[in-house]
Amino acid sequence: MLREIESGTEKELYRESADISFNLSCSPDGKWLAFMKRGEDAVLRIMPAAGGEPRELYRFKNKKEYTIFTLRWTPDGKYILFDKIQPQIQPPGKKASLWRIPMEGGEPQKLGLEADDRISASVHPDGRHIVFSSAGSTGANSGTWVMENFLPK
Repeated sequence: MLREIESGTEKELYRESADISFNLSCSPDGKWLAFMKRGEDAVLRIMPAAGGEPRELYRFKNKKEYTIFTLRWTPDGKYILFDKIQPQIQPPGKKASLWRIPMEGGEPQKLGLEADDRISASVHPDGRHIVFSSAGSTGANSGTWVMENFLPK
């Protein structure tokens, strides 16, 4: 829903069946919404914040491949960051990785940041720094890290 604060007017932007959920992120300029629909399938989509048809950016291969800890726009509004889970056989568990996809569409790019289990990340407004947290099921190996020259140009 879009709600105009001054008048209280509401407009429905998007509707899905009740058995799904989704994560939402607004572009830095306020013109676009990115959301990950989760249900039978998992799909990353964008749509105009004022309303309009959603456009699919990426369809996850299976339910075990996605999480929702990160869904963020880069400060320039050109990319959307998301995390992706890959089940591991040896050693057993999961490996999370951070990805980006152009808002115009195209192939997602793996950014080289990996962690056990899950990642939550945010990009500094200057576009040159990233802060992230990772939490595994055991809580072992926690810490604070600084990474420089990390994001591709």
